[in-house]
Amino acid sequence: MNKNNNLALLGNGAGLISGITWAMNTVLIGIALTLNPLGSPYMAFFAPFLSNFLNDVFVCFWTFITLVIRGKIKQIIPSFFSRNGAILVIAGILGGPLGMLFYILGVKYSGAAYASIISSTYPVLGAIIARIFLKEKLPMKTYLGLILIIFAVIYIGYKPGSLSIHHPNMALGLVFSFLSALGWGIQGVFLSWGMKKETIAQHMALLITVTSSLIIDLVIILPVVGAIKYVIPVIFSHSGAVAFLAASIGAFSTWIYYVSVHKIGPSRAMGLNITYGVWAVFLQVIFMHNHLNARLLIASIIIVIGVLLGSARKKELATSLA
Repeated sequence: MNKNNNLALLGNGAGLISGITWAMNTVLIGIALTLNPLGSPYMAFFAPFLSNFLNDVFVCFWTFITLVIRGKIKQIIPSFFSRNGAILVIAGILGGPLGMLFYILGVKYSGAAYASIISSTYPVLGAIIARIFLKEKLPMKTYLGLILIIFAVIYIGYKPGSLSIHHPNMALGLVFSFLSALGWGIQGVFLSWGMKKETIAQHMALLITVTSSLIIDLVIILPVVGAIKYVIPVIFSHSGAVAFLAASIGAFSTWIYYVSVHKIGPSRAMGLNITYGVWAVFLQVIFMHNHLNARLLIASIIIVIGVLLGSARKKELATSLA
């Protein structure tokens, strides 16, 4: 097996694992949101902002510890202030606080159904942006695979009667939802660009992006929404304990996603990562005894086909890495 085949196998495997582990993170965050204090009615507005902040805090903690153990602590400051480090800072801001904030606003103004459907298009947007700016040459089968995956995600999330147009400021909500997808799509491209030629390793890239997101959370988002006063109580709570476990898994998930982006490019990595929606449903069936229905089985088959179509072949991978 030659080098390009090894890279393809590693990148595709990492992308798939990132989806599975992010599903575990998602399920645990869902549990954290039902515990005190995040599960309290008076915290309903603040919970999404605080849960996102908790994830950033604990991912940053684990990544920092990993770099200390690996003896890379002296490289942190130079990496932050390097050219590629600046690119990764932008990636962190686009994908973390901005992407998540736009998504939350999309849910608020247009409803969860519309927001989730529109935001799930981020792999296609990322593929188009990568094609334009990174000159990533993708065959038609990759785009078809991404479209199939997104269709399956929409199919799982849609329920008859769930798409209501009676939300006030619907147009504004749709714009915010699209901006969240755009932010996440651009983030994947910036990650690939920032880790180009391996000047910054994946663990270091993760620390840079998450720290950037964390700073924006603390300096801008949490103070603006009035949630800063809840930070310490939430960290040392039942919600915080479960969020710590979730973020421990999330830290690995995000790192392995960065590995996938670096090895096979943002378009294919995003296509594999977005399967987390299906994995999350399966995990809830296994561990929370949710009902497994025909809709999920059909969507799973479609996603498997989409993943197979979107996976890199030897010749295409060599071209995209050139």
